Amino acid sequence: ITLEVEAEEPQGEQIAAVVTPKPASTGLGTPAKTLGSSSSSRLPSVQAGAEQPTDNAENSSAASNESAAPLVRYAAEFKGDDSRPKMAIVLIDDGTSNIGVEALTTFPYPLSFAVDTSWKGAKDAMAVYRAAGFEVLAMVDLPRGARATDVEVAMPVLLDTVPEAVGVMETPDAGLQENRDVSGQVAEYLANSGHGLLLFSKGLNTARKLAAKAGVPAATVFRDFDSKGQSASSIKRFLSHAALKAGSEGGVVMVGRLRGDTISALLLWGLQDRSDQLQLAPVSQLMNAQD
Repeated sequence: ITLEVEAEEPQGEQIAAVVTPKPASTGLGTPAKTLGSSSSSRLPSVQAGAEQPTDNAENSSAASNESAAPLVRYAAEFKGDDSRPKMAIVLIDDGTSNIGVEALTTFPYPLSFAVDTSWKGAKDAMAVYRAAGFEVLAMVDLPRGARATDVEVAMPVLLDTVPEAVGVMETPDAGLQENRDVSGQVAEYLANSGHGLLLFSKGLNTARKLAAKAGVPAATVFRDFDSKGQSASSIKRFLSHAALKAGSEGGVVMVGRLRGDTISALLLWGLQDRSDQLQLAPVSQLMNAQD
């Protein structure tokens, strides 16, 4: 299965980006990348012999420091500046997509991945993303009715499934914000573990305030942009709106999924020249930038 990108028509017709079961073709001067794998396994794989980004451990002195906090130790290399607003794109991987990591390695900007800790393939998927130079979050949830005391038991187990995560992202249903006690205990745990925290907006955003009080680097998702199966054109509009929001707030985090339309929209939107207005960055940069 390949990702084929066709050039935009002068009349302004919608750019077509489709997944088609035919030999790879190229568009916009970029080699088409394989979606999925020829094997029956869903697990994303890096093509043998393909040139891959240098491992973060070789690029970052912090990565070689065993005592560094995960948010620093496992952060992707980023050469940006503070003069322009930042946007981070986080894609959820829950094991249901057939899009392999090789389809994403030549993206024109950084991507980050939230790997579902309830998926039995989470650790293997994390290893593939990390080897390809991507930043990873552990997407975690707690059982309904969980108490603060359950956090101390559950968090080490959940984080062990994605051991090189820079931080924790809650599930889109705001699973870590069921009550103040749970949110406070999550913040306390992450303050000690050295992970960042990515939350969805909920109510008065009490969980975010508790994280800030505990000294946890945190950020709030600005928009979950494809949760209802939005088309590529809709996703591009959301991204353009978020870019404006980043300009007024200094940075935003956008969350999506590993879908054909989503990847097409991200690629085409990213090829637009906005380097003088916006920086696309790994999610750790947005966590570190927030109060």
